[in-house]
Amino acid sequence: MLLICMLGLVLFKNHVTGQLEQPADFNGGDFEGYAVKTEGNNLLITNYLNGDSSGVWLSSQEPVPIELGQYVRVWFKNGQALGTQPLRAELDSFEVVTIAPPGHSALTEAEAIQKALNQIEGDKHMQVPVVKSIIFHEEDKRWSIEMLNMYNHKMITIKVDDA
Repeated sequence: MLLICMLGLVLFKNHVTGQLEQPADFNGGDFEGYAVKTEGNNLLITNYLNGDSSGVWLSSQEPVPIELGQYVRVWFKNGQALGTQPLRAELDSFEVVTIAPPGHSALTEAEAIQKALNQIEGDKHMQVPVVKSIIFHEEDKRWSIEMLNMYNHKMITIKVDDA
């Protein structure tokens, strides 16, 4: 039960400091995180909370209109997820959590994460990527995205130009 409660916390990013903040208006869901990988009609959502990473492979009969990099809140069919990390669950419903672009950035947070994911595509050391932090540097128009592999906690920082 404690694990389910921990997985349900909403995370937002402060684009100036990169620190995680918990908003006061959390309104449910079985899991939240960034969409980081697709395989057919399966979608991998991962998150990083209080030093721990977790994830869930969601399956669906139909293609899911969630784009890589988007932060989403999902509900599982029958509220159940099975297996070890990343868990497996059938998608019941979802909502995309809208995150406003910081400052004068040309990219949204989701677009910056998409570009970072493209840079690590095929990297065997980043098979289950988890977004640890994302920071937009206004002065040089660059994003710094820290990602780690859920399995071995190998961490990398990916720089993405804001264009």
